[in-house]
Amino acid sequence: MSQTEEIELSIAEAKKMIARKDAANRLADNADFKELILDGYLKEETIRLGHISADPNMKPHKEDIFLSLQGISLFRQYMQNMIRMGDIAAAELFEHEQALDEVRSEEAYII
Repeated sequence: MSQTEEIELSIAEAKKMIARKDAANRLADNADFKELILDGYLKEETIRLGHISADPNMKPHKEDIFLSLQGISLFRQYMQNMIRMGDIAAAELFEHEQALDEVRSEEAYII
């Protein structure tokens, strides 16, 4: 793979990550997503599970409760990572595009 192809691949990947970040932000701004997922699942369900985990009658279900809390945590982490990785990709995109311009200029000069 040539240097140009490698940089073009990096640009494509950066744009993909930026698109995912934008999608995550659009979801976060969506009223239904906010109500059902951000507030309902990530906040209220976490609180509910925390409360029932303290109930002595729920002791046989502690493992299921823990797995549910872990799932919520992993989902939250996934969404945060999409935004973080998109921010990093956006910062790197300009550098990749500059590098591609330089490589193309060098290649044109050689030919």
